[in-house]
Amino acid sequence: MPDRLDVLTGSCVQIPCSFDIPDIHYYTFNSTILTSGVWIKGNPYLGGRPDSVIFNSSETVNRYQGKITGNMSQKNCTTVFFNVTTSYSDKYYLRIESRPFRATDPEKSVYIDVSDLPSSPIITVSGEVKEGTPVSLNCSAVAPCPEHPPELTWTLPTQFKTENQQQENSDQTKSVLSTVTFTPSYLHHEKNITCTAVYPVGTSNKTAEHNMMLNVSFSPKDTSASISPADPVSVGSCVNLTCSSTANPPVTNFTWFQISEGKTTQVASGQSYTLNVTAGDGGLYYCEGRNSHGCGKSNEVQLAIKATSDLGQRVNSINETEKIWHGSSNRKALQEVVCMARYITGAKLPAIKDLYTTWFTVLSHRCNSLTDSGDAKVVRPSKHNPTKLHCFMTQCLLNLEAIHNNVSEETTYTWRRVSVHLARPMSR
Repeated sequence: MPDRLDVLTGSCVQIPCSFDIPDIHYYTFNSTILTSGVWIKGNPYLGGRPDSVIFNSSETVNRYQGKITGNMSQKNCTTVFFNVTTSYSDKYYLRIESRPFRATDPEKSVYIDVSDLPSSPIITVSGEVKEGTPVSLNCSAVAPCPEHPPELTWTLPTQFKTENQQQENSDQTKSVLSTVTFTPSYLHHEKNITCTAVYPVGTSNKTAEHNMMLNVSFSPKDTSASISPADPVSVGSCVNLTCSSTANPPVTNFTWFQISEGKTTQVASGQSYTLNVTAGDGGLYYCEGRNSHGCGKSNEVQLAIKATSDLGQRVNSINETEKIWHGSSNRKALQEVVCMARYITGAKLPAIKDLYTTWFTVLSHRCNSLTDSGDAKVVRPSKHNPTKLHCFMTQCLLNLEAIHNNVSEETTYTWRRVSVHLARPMSR
């Protein structure tokens, strides 16, 4: 029989029981003769304490209401007591009587613990709980009164299937087992699941439950990249890129990539990436987070570089190699003026297609717009009134639409101007 049984007040308790007869006494035991089972409370020795006998199967009236359900002739002494109370909590011994054989095993007893509250069910997990892979959870609850077993129910954050059955344990006690099968996702990580056992006791029910937090393994999710500062920066500035991701187990490796001119290049590793900006650092960046279950890719963030120029020092007012003369000395010369921009660091702008240049002429202190544009302008200055030119250069950092809306310098566009005086043509 088991060492211990936990029982509910007002319910019944079944004591699994079997016995054997030692060889030295076997000749005195006759299985054909009616064998009685006597249950003794507290002490295995009867001497002087007949009141310790709480049940005798050969008697019609007993202190405890019960019956031996096992077949004593087959050495099965399984017994059921009904309507137990808290006063039943104690240690019990079995005495076998089959005249002339009478014996009690003082080394073997069962402790019955009677409580007003049922024992909590137990949840166990079969294998690793991994996203996308079906998993089974088991919930078991003791059934000390097999005639009225508990009913098990589940509470899960997703759809599931259940299968319930009553089973016999290794010590021959009974329990109810419920198995639930579901497919977890990363959204179920650290969510609570509950198994509830409802015990019928008379006309009412008594409830116990077990809560467990799911530990779901999953690849990196919600991977996100951020940049600080987010506004366009100047060459030489410090920029910090940070990658974040949710994963179980946590991300073990972060990798950074740059997208520039259609090419993707791995540039760094680590959750944070700090760089001192150079002219070639502009472009899109994203990160990847990886753990033992897979990889997650982030959004793309833009590293925009301000186009800072010093046109007043780097504009060639007249390119001598491009000067064109027309025969006679009284002809007016065609002269080419180049509007050229370089970064303060001296690095040439990486792509002229990103520059937009507008030219204006200034005659008699009036500004007249020229319809054509481009970084070079061919003009024919007046013989008596030298032409003064304004060169406006714009670099687009976000979109062309903002240029047409005359976005100011405080946003993402840099405007610079230079005034160029063209010399009068020489006479021959």
